[in-house]
Amino acid sequence: MVADILAGKTISSRLMMGLGAAVLYGLLNWACSSLTLPGAPLVSLRPQVAVPITMGLAFGPLTGFVTGFAGNVFGDFLSGFGLQYWDWSIGNGLIGAVPGILYLMGIRVIRTVGQFGAVLLSILVANLLGLATGTLISSLILHRMPLSEAILGWLLPSLLTNVLLAFVIVPFLLLAMSRLLLTLETRVILIVTFLLATCILGTTAVLVSRTSDTFVNILGGKATDQVVIEATLDLLRWSGVAAVVILLAGIIVSVFAVKRLTSPVSRLCAVAKTIGSGDFQTSEIYPVAKRNDELGELARTVQHMVESLKVYIQELQVTTVARERIESELRVAADIQMSMLPRIFPPFPDRQEFDIYAMIKPAREVGGDLYDFFFVKPDKLCFIVGDVCGKGIPAALFMAITKALLKTAGMAGSSPDEMLSQTNNILNPENDTSMFVTVFCAILDTQTGEVIFSNGGHPPPLLGNSMNGFQYLSVPRGFVIGPLPDMVFTCRRLVLNPGDTVFLYTDGVTEATDMNNQLYAEARLQGALTKAKDADVTGMVKAIQEDIETFVRDAPQADDITMLALRFLGMRNGSFSGRVSTPAVSSARHTSAPVSGRSGPAPC
Repeated sequence: MVADILAGKTISSRLMMGLGAAVLYGLLNWACSSLTLPGAPLVSLRPQVAVPITMGLAFGPLTGFVTGFAGNVFGDFLSGFGLQYWDWSIGNGLIGAVPGILYLMGIRVIRTVGQFGAVLLSILVANLLGLATGTLISSLILHRMPLSEAILGWLLPSLLTNVLLAFVIVPFLLLAMSRLLLTLETRVILIVTFLLATCILGTTAVLVSRTSDTFVNILGGKATDQVVIEATLDLLRWSGVAAVVILLAGIIVSVFAVKRLTSPVSRLCAVAKTIGSGDFQTSEIYPVAKRNDELGELARTVQHMVESLKVYIQELQVTTVARERIESELRVAADIQMSMLPRIFPPFPDRQEFDIYAMIKPAREVGGDLYDFFFVKPDKLCFIVGDVCGKGIPAALFMAITKALLKTAGMAGSSPDEMLSQTNNILNPENDTSMFVTVFCAILDTQTGEVIFSNGGHPPPLLGNSMNGFQYLSVPRGFVIGPLPDMVFTCRRLVLNPGDTVFLYTDGVTEATDMNNQLYAEARLQGALTKAKDADVTGMVKAIQEDIETFVRDAPQADDITMLALRFLGMRNGSFSGRVSTPAVSSARHTSAPVSGRSGPAPC
């Protein structure tokens, strides 16, 4: 409610604002009624005249008129005059109403030197019109004094003091009401106006105050009070006229001088705004750039900056197009890489003696992890998990080659250790960058549950079932594939019972880190698998993936994540028995321990 009234958005709120300001104006009229110009007791000083002028500028003619008229009436009642000087109440109302024309013209906030000059002009016109109206009514209608005497004895002296005081006080009131913005232009013109007004008012006061002594000295002590008063008023009249003329001339010159001084800055600001919107035209500041002062230097610097910015943006556009092309190619590469991996689950719907599920989640668009599974014989299933050193495109290329070589060797009937050895010997001669890949390769006999496997530097798998939970297999660590030639890999054998599950992973699982840089680690993986021991292989892999996501929270993924789970189901009553799973995507890492209740893997 109060905020709406102070905003003055409606006629009623502006009327209420005017009445409230009128009370203040009346109190100031009563309090300052005895304030006069030093040496001229007939000329009163009315600093309160700034109140109706400010209200008119801030809220329009209605508010200004109500403030001036009602405030003067209220002040007269406080002083005991009642409505005796109603003519001057009308004049005060006009003093507040005339500046309100600027409000109607849309000038609500003073931002430029031109608008500030219009405010000063409105103050002069308002006082001239208001005082003239009061003087004419008082002389021609009410016949209080002759017109010439009223003009010379009241109008001119009051015009001088009112205008000078308003010039000084009104800008500060507008500033307090946030109706005047302190831009470079308004700051300069405000200082100039303040200095001019105070200098003229002070000079006039000194001249008038010394008039009495001057005339007494000239007339040898024979001057009467009436002579001194008349001489003082005569001096004040003409000094007032001269002061107003000098003030107007000074303000006009100041406005043009300030405009000339600040217009280059305004041009530079306008150019800066257009540059910010993407328009790099600098023709607006060519005239400024021709100057030999600091502003000219600044304009030339802006021109150079814009030209440099144009070149930079052109280069950035080229770079952006290239980056977008690379990103598009990377997306295609990622699709190609994923298409190289088995993604349809169940992969072998007619084979129910085992259940298998795998997933991969690259840390970048493409990654270096790999998994694969394929039949090398009707009853022999080869399954592989690998991890290329590094990430990104180099790792993805090395991964694709490694996967193809392993599958080729496996389809040719090689054992797991031979698959690793053959792949290593093909990769090494062309491996100038000494890249390497860790691989765990195994072949399952789907009829007997026998698994033969070989490890090339990969984290050991986990083996478990719904009865005993999961334990890490104690397997030979082996050497990584790729950096050295003629490496020998060992082969081991393990027999699975129906319901046993083998879980393979890459180190992206156990080395996943949270926001505190803590590792997911092997123990947590083992515990999470044990909790999910009753789930099928799909649910098991997804449970580990969810547990990793819960652990890392918002931490960025640092490495590729790959997991593969295989469950041997065996045969029942001469027929195959088991389930086939549905897909997933994620990954893991290592440690080594014997399986509880089993003998360790035996040599092949």
